[in-house]
Amino acid sequence: MKYNKKILNTSKFYNKTLLRHGSNSKGLGWSSKKLQYLRFKELVRFFNIKNSSIHDVGCGNGEMYIFLKNKGIKKYFGSDISEIMIDKSKKRFEKVKNVQFKKLNIYKDLKKIPKYDFTVASGIFNIKNNFSNKLWSEYYYDSIFKMFIKSKKGLSFNILNFDCEYKNPKNFYPKLEKTLSFIRKDMTKKILINNTYDLWEYTIFLYKK
Repeated sequence: MKYNKKILNTSKFYNKTLLRHGSNSKGLGWSSKKLQYLRFKELVRFFNIKNSSIHDVGCGNGEMYIFLKNKGIKKYFGSDISEIMIDKSKKRFEKVKNVQFKKLNIYKDLKKIPKYDFTVASGIFNIKNNFSNKLWSEYYYDSIFKMFIKSKKGLSFNILNFDCEYKNPKNFYPKLEKTLSFIRKDMTKKILINNTYDLWEYTIFLYKK
């Protein structure tokens, strides 16, 4: 498979982070729970999610469900490439109805993934580690395209701001103009970009209807 190595290395990175810090915001690679929840809020800000089904790609320990559970959603599905993350999520929410977790990646398992009203992805593109920008860019564009295929109404995801003051060489900073050109050409012209919150990133919303 084209992205086997990327997926395996990314999974190992997050597994190590989880084991080092535990099943919390730092264990998922976020600096704080406050900023983690700010991203959750921004990922659904411009979607009408009431009575909708949500696919959370890169769900980690399922924390986004805690944020969403009182917002009237109909069903939550969390997928992750890390088996450790999925096992923890299943145990954490084993008694909750209409919540499901499964170890999946959108390349190998695309045909197995049903369509959900909205797909959301928080931070899954930010850390490329030692992969080149060229290789990670291919991964990035393929991911966006495939997630949109599996969305009935819309997709949202966040990316780091290319014009930020400091750039970590292990992080990925896609150019916004190039991202939008790809989306308009191959996916949809119904796009909303949110850069109004206090983080060096954008949240991008793509709509089908």
